[in-house]
Amino acid sequence: MKKIILSLALLYVSSNMFSQGNKDFIPLVEFVKSPKILYRGIYNKVRIDVPKADSIQLYETESALLKKDLLGQYNINCTTTRSKTKTLVAKSYLNGAIVNSDSINFEIKDIPRPRLRINAYSANNLKMTLEELKGAKLEVYIKDFMFNHSINISGYKIKLGHREVIQVEGDLISEDVFSKIKKLNIGQEILIFDVQYYSSSFSCGKATPPMFIELMDKR
Repeated sequence: MKKIILSLALLYVSSNMFSQGNKDFIPLVEFVKSPKILYRGIYNKVRIDVPKADSIQLYETESALLKKDLLGQYNINCTTTRSKTKTLVAKSYLNGAIVNSDSINFEIKDIPRPRLRINAYSANNLKMTLEELKGAKLEVYIKDFMFNHSINISGYKIKLGHREVIQVEGDLISEDVFSKIKKLNIGQEILIFDVQYYSSSFSCGKATPPMFIELMDKR
């Protein structure tokens, strides 16, 4: 009889702990900036913890267990899906027993189209002086992108007024290109386009919009 009472008591405690676990074992999701967005074409680094649990297991589906990297983050890849949402399941454990299972819902987005800027200027139609163009640096960036990333430029094409197109290596207005820019008249236009860029953080494949620069006398 004592064994039966003890077993019932343990069952009550266990079931009560599990029911309370829905409140006490809610997964905490940490992102760089946004808690609700995953991107295609990138390994989304996400940290998910349940403070009151001994451990958690994170699943993409019931059979796909996700593992943490050395920094304690999950690398979530959405490249192969065209779905607009993704659901992960976090199972929390305490003293070797599962105490909660929670679904975490995310929105999936394509990486925004990269943009081009030169020095601090980022519009597609600019006015710049010779002094500003000398040794100016080109950069590719992604507006409102929620994850840390680095983008390198290996080359670009530039058209000076009505002259021929020049292929330039690197990300600077080179001395050779600048010597040709100095021959332009004030008001003439410079076109920068076909920027070749790459990143070890993500794959995008989208071209940057062309940049038109009108040569001005002074600012």
